[in-house]
Amino acid sequence: MYIPGECGVGKTRNLYGVYRVFRANFKGDIYLKFTNITDFFSGLKQTFDGQDSEQQIIDIIKTDDILFIDDFGVEKLSEWNLEAAYRLINHRYEYLKPTFISSNLSLKKIAERMGDRFSSRIAEMCEVIKMEGKDRRLK
Repeated sequence: MYIPGECGVGKTRNLYGVYRVFRANFKGDIYLKFTNITDFFSGLKQTFDGQDSEQQIIDIIKTDDILFIDDFGVEKLSEWNLEAAYRLINHRYEYLKPTFISSNLSLKKIAERMGDRFSSRIAEMCEVIKMEGKDRRLK
């Protein structure tokens, strides 16, 4: 599932709600992971101090049965994190791993910002459910 929408419309809340339903119904049967994309990159960068290797972190995320990624596309772009994000999305695409993604960006904007390889894979592996509305945080 790919959930694009403007800031504050409830994407994270709904994504986390789906995560909680899965967690409540599949205890011990499947491995779930919920991560914000900036936390994912921060975790990778922390491996540079020698605690874990970058590949170990990516392998852990890639092998989760169901992965929930919040705020995809908000990260500062560099060659390094574009490659890491591509490896993550491509692996989940190739191995048909269920992946739920929220983003402030439409697939068209993902293509413009990150490249067609991202938007094409996400479009094929996810059902797109656009969230619309006003920013609930500004009320």
